[in-house]
Order: sequence, then C-alpha cells, then structure tokens
Amino acid sequence: MWMQQVSAEMTRINFSLARAYLGTNQTGVASVVYTKVLLGTENYDIGNNFSSYKYVCPVTGYYSVKASVYMVTVTGAVLSGLASIRKNGVDAAQGTYVASANGNTLIASVSSDLYCLAGEYLELFGYAATTGATTFSFGAGSDLTFMSVHLIST
Repeated sequence: MWMQQVSAEMTRINFSLARAYLGTNQTGVASVVYTKVLLGTENYDIGNNFSSYKYVCPVTGYYSVKASVYMVTVTGAVLSGLASIRKNGVDAAQGTYVASANGNTLIASVSSDLYCLAGEYLELFGYAATTGATTFSFGAGSDLTFMSVHLIST
C-alpha cells in the first residue's frame, strides 16, 4: 500500500506540465488596463491542472512559466505593451515593456521560475497602451498567445 501511494505521488509530480493558448481572438480589451488572457485551448495538460483560464499548482515546488501575448488593433496603433504572470491574482513576474515596431501589432513575453504552494494558481495578463482606439484584441494562435507551466523541482 505504501509503495502505491509513493508511486501515485511520483506520477503526479513527474507529469505536472501544461501549455494552453488563446484559441480565438479576445476582442474588446480595454487600453491601459491589465486584462486576463482567456487561455481556453490546450496543447497539452499532463496532470489536468489547467482549467478556467488558469493553472493550479498540484504540488509545492518551483515552476518554470513562459508566456506570450499578441496584441493587435484595427484602428489606431498599439504603442506599447507587456505580459504579466499573476500568482493568486497578484503580479509574480512581468516581462519587458515592449514598443510596437509596425504600429498596429506587438508581441510581449514573460518568463520566470516561480515558487508555488500546492493549490496556488497562475494566470496570464496583458496590458497595452493604444492611440486612436479605446480597445484592442489579444490575437489567437498557439504560437502567439500562450502560457506554459512546467514543474521543475519540489
């Protein structure tokens, strides 16, 4: 019985990996407001820890988190933006503030190794300053707007 419990725990720890992305454009995002990215499509979720647009840490440990947010506006311009990882609703890591290269799009990214307790959750937020438009969109695509979370150590 004891070996079965140890084996089950090792399986849970070894398979705490997830990557989710924005499957359809998230429109109507307000300019100069941090907004949760609604990551509703999964590339993989080994351990079933990703749901309701967030990753719930199954065990206490260090997690490698990488994320990217594609921002686009039809009218006006996306001047600058950033991506932020929040732990339990509080900023845990922010990427570098990025200026737009072509005026109407930009990609902001963030990565960090975070210590999390079992049950804490991680979410991706995006922020952009625009001109000529009060709203913009987070662009869909597995290669554009995503968050990956991998347990690296307990």
